[in-house]
This record gives sequence, C-alpha cells and structure tokens, in this order.
Amino acid sequence: MSHYVTVPPQLLGELVESGCIIYIGPGNGNGYGVKRVQGKKCYAHRLALEAKLGRPLKPGYCACHTCDVRNCINPEHLFEGTYSENTLDAVKKGRYCKHSQKLSESEIWEIRRQLYMKTSHTELAQMYGVTVARIGQINKLYFPETVVKPKLNKEIADEIRGRLAAGEKGSHLAKAYGVSDRMIRKIKNGEVYK
Repeated sequence: MSHYVTVPPQLLGELVESGCIIYIGPGNGNGYGVKRVQGKKCYAHRLALEAKLGRPLKPGYCACHTCDVRNCINPEHLFEGTYSENTLDAVKKGRYCKHSQKLSESEIWEIRRQLYMKTSHTELAQMYGVTVARIGQINKLYFPETVVKPKLNKEIADEIRGRLAAGEKGSHLAKAYGVSDRMIRKIKNGEVYK
C-alpha cells in the first residue's frame, strides 16, 4: 500500500512497496524529477541528498541511486559519488545501455582485454552486437587516458543542460567536455544544439 510523504526540502513523494519514494512533480523527460529553487531547475533527488547530508554535493559529484529508480527521492536510497562511479555502477548493473546492448561481466572483461590489445571499436561492436558508442563507453570507463573528447552534438548538449540544471558549474563542464566557457553558455541559452 502506498501513501504520500514529504521529504526535505519540501519534496512531495509517494512511498511505494519497494521503499522508494517516487517524486510527485515535474520531470525532465529522462525520468528524473525536477524542482525550481530560486528560479533554477534542480534535480529532486539531488536536493533530497543535499538535505540529508546537510551540505551541497562536492564539486564533480552527483546524487546516485542504490535502487536505480530515477525519480526516487528516498534519502536512504541516495549516495554521493563521482560521475565515473555512477557510470561504472550502471554498467555493472546492466542499466547503462539499451536492452539489446547488455553485456555480461565476462564479456566486458574480454572487451577490455581486446581494447588493451588495440582491437578497433568497430570490430568489437560487430563481434558483440552492440554499438560503437557502447564500446566507447567501456573504453572511457576503463582506459580514460585513451579517450578523445567527442564532438558536440544534440545528445551531448542535452546532457550538459541537464548537468547545468543539476547545479554543476559551467567552467567545470567546459573542462570536462573540452570546450570553452562561451560554448557552455551558448548551449545553456539554447543558441546551439537545440
């Protein structure tokens, strides 16, 4: 049986059987709840975690879910982690890719070995029936020093907008994506990659 609860800071949610508290409010289109704070869109789960911690998240960190439910705001289901830790957790749990692109842990280990041996991303994608982008994700996680920054596109711009809405600084994102602060401002203002 479910019932409604309020999670600090004044986030209304529905407590469901699994223990998740599902945020009742607007979303961002990707499953995450958002709330306006001082005119700025913020992720609801991030606000809930910051209230639990009694402080803002550390720079470069995000609010991660142990339950893997994007619109869950239960503070007990949230923890502070880096984006790399969050992504690695997602890969291990098989939720970082489309269902057709799930790989077993042994397959990921073999792909890592092949990447180390300089097998091409295209060849690996064909061997494992996944996209080249999926192989790139694995490469980025395990061999970050080999990653070439991707060219910007609408998908990356949307990701940047989401991270800005979550409170990350533009200068931090500019460095992370290998672009100028000016480009981040243009993306934020919808001048490019709409």
